[in-house]
Amino acid sequence: GNLPLAEVERAAKGIKKDYPTGISECGTDALRFALCDYTTQGRSINLDIKKVVKDRNFCNKLWNAVRFCMLRLPADFVPPATLELHGAERAEERWVLSRLAGVITSVDAAWRSYQIGNATSAIKSFLLNEFCNTYIEASRALFESDGHEQEKAAAYATLYQCLEVSFRLLHPFMPFVTEELWQRLQRRAGDPASIMISPYPQRQPQWEAPEIESSFELALEVVRAARTVRALYQIHIKQNPALFVRCTDEARQTLAPFTTTLISMCGGSALTFLSAEDDPLGCSTKVVNASITLYTQLTGIVDLSKEVARQKKRIAAINKELTELNKRIASASFTKAPEKVQQDTRDRADALALELAQVE
Repeated sequence: GNLPLAEVERAAKGIKKDYPTGISECGTDALRFALCDYTTQGRSINLDIKKVVKDRNFCNKLWNAVRFCMLRLPADFVPPATLELHGAERAEERWVLSRLAGVITSVDAAWRSYQIGNATSAIKSFLLNEFCNTYIEASRALFESDGHEQEKAAAYATLYQCLEVSFRLLHPFMPFVTEELWQRLQRRAGDPASIMISPYPQRQPQWEAPEIESSFELALEVVRAARTVRALYQIHIKQNPALFVRCTDEARQTLAPFTTTLISMCGGSALTFLSAEDDPLGCSTKVVNASITLYTQLTGIVDLSKEVARQKKRIAAINKELTELNKRIASASFTKAPEKVQQDTRDRADALALELAQVE
């Protein structure tokens, strides 16, 4: 060969040292996607095989998403002929389509500016975080319910649109897996024979709904808070505690349309909006933000005596941190700190004071 034997042996030893268990089989698509993602670092990169493995797992996630879709779509499902809205979409469908519209715009800008890594990040983030981890979870309750045929039809169309458009966006980076999965989806009349010769997605202004995105993000804050509580108290997945939300009238109007989705994604048995005078007993308290507080029924689920002890420790910890923050704010040197540091400190103190008032 072109290398001296000693150099070959040295390289072999280095590979064995770096990869004692060998290099995982990842496939062409995962390697290609990882290399495209690395373009944000310039021409010289330090390739991490673990990143390629993560992108291989991303491919597996795509297979699972298609499997979920195919199991939910009716046998007589006909893909929508155009990318226009169905007309019976819930806020959840409008949200995910709006997020997809934003991804299309971001990817188009990335191509035009040669920022290929921005395109791969935008597509992967949408498919993993917003479509698979959020929309699919938000749609389960609808698919498992009786009736609501028009809403289900709109959700079926949304599932299809999200996958089909995303595969066309992803195809230049993962040509093999997207071709395989695209072929498994139902075809529209007049579709080309291959995804390779399908038109690349263009901006879809009819999908854009920034107000709905903002509303649904508020609902997701409640979901994250509820899941934090479940993890904190180790509430079993089969246990469904009652949920209570105390919030401003404006927040209630925003959250009310998502009640069914909130119950499903939070793992609750029911969700009740409270007035300012209501005080649920036997519940944990989780401050979501300045206008929303979540209460989770713990009676019969956790040991309340242990919970009381934990709350006392939390109150002591809040008081300690709040005292330190107030001393820092009152000090003469505080005004010399950068404005962002001052604002972050005040925001943290306000958040702690609110949490303390709720817990007590």
